Amino acid sequence: MITREQAFKIIGLFQTAYKESYRDSTPEEIEQKAAIYRDILQDYTFEQVQAGIRAYMSQDHQYEPKPGQIIARIRGNIGNLDELAAEAWGEVWKKIVCRASVATQEDYNALPELTRKTVPFGLLLTWGKAEDPGAEAFARRDFMNDYKIVLEREQKRQAIPKAALEALQRSAEPEKLEERTADSAITPCIGDRQTAKKNTGYTDSEEYQRKRAALYERLKK
Repeated sequence: MITREQAFKIIGLFQTAYKESYRDSTPEEIEQKAAIYRDILQDYTFEQVQAGIRAYMSQDHQYEPKPGQIIARIRGNIGNLDELAAEAWGEVWKKIVCRASVATQEDYNALPELTRKTVPFGLLLTWGKAEDPGAEAFARRDFMNDYKIVLEREQKRQAIPKAALEALQRSAEPEKLEERTADSAITPCIGDRQTAKKNTGYTDSEEYQRKRAALYERLKK
C-alpha cells in the first residue's frame, strides 16, 4: 500500500510531466487527487505503481494516466490484442489441435485460464480432427476473434480496484440469493407437460461453443 507521502510524489511527478494539466490546480485539488490515487492503488506497492507509470509514459501519452491505466500496466495485460491472440493460438495449436488424437483433458487444463475461457476442449478436438483443408484457417480466425473479446473484457475487469470489485460482488450477492430462492420455489409440473431444464454441465460460453462446433461439422458435409 502506498503512503500519503508517496501519493503526493506521484502527483508531483504528474505536475512535472504534464504541466498544462495542472496550470490552474489549487493545493486542495492536488490533495484530493493524491487521496484518490492512494485509495485506488492501495493494493500495490509504491515500486509497482512507479513501474506502471513508467510503462505508461514510455508510450508518449498526452495526458497523465488514470489509476485504472496504471493498474493495467502493473498487471502486464496491455499489448497488441492481435499479437496476444496469435500467441495464444500458437500455443493451442501446438499443444492440442495438432495432437487431437492423443491430447488429454490434462493437456487442456494446463493451458492459460483465458485460453480455456475462450474455447472448450471438445471444440479444439473437433478442429484438430477436421479433414477440411480450410479448417485451420477457420479455426485460427474463430479462436483469435473470441480470444480478443475475452482478453479485452478481462483487462477491463482487472483495471477495477480490488476493493471496489469486492464491494460490487457483495452488493450482487443478495440479488443472486433472491433469484436462487425464487428458482427453488418453482416445481416442474409433469401433468402439465412441463419438465425441468436438464443440467448439461456446460456454461453459457461452452454451450455456445458446442453448438458452433456442431454447426461447423454440418457445414463440412
